[in-house]
Amino acid sequence: MVAGERIASKTVIWTAGCVAVARRKWLNVETDRAARVRIQKDLTVPGHVEIFVVGDTASLDQSGKPLPGVAQVAMQQGRYAAKVLLAV
Repeated sequence: MVAGERIASKTVIWTAGCVAVARRKWLNVETDRAARVRIQKDLTVPGHVEIFVVGDTASLDQSGKPLPGVAQVAMQQGRYAAKVLLAV
């Protein structure tokens, strides 16, 4: 929805910048203390294989610790998500 108008699309890409927003409310999913969306190892939201979350809005644990919200992690996640989307 943009300005009250529904725009049909097969793929939607949304970016948010660096400010945390209330993602839990509109995705209705678990977040961490910093309001980052808890994601699965394939970068999807649990229960929503059609939604990828990457970068500093995502919370993914590796070896028991969350991956840092830095550009290198976001770039790797973005490349992976792009490959998956292109393969569909």
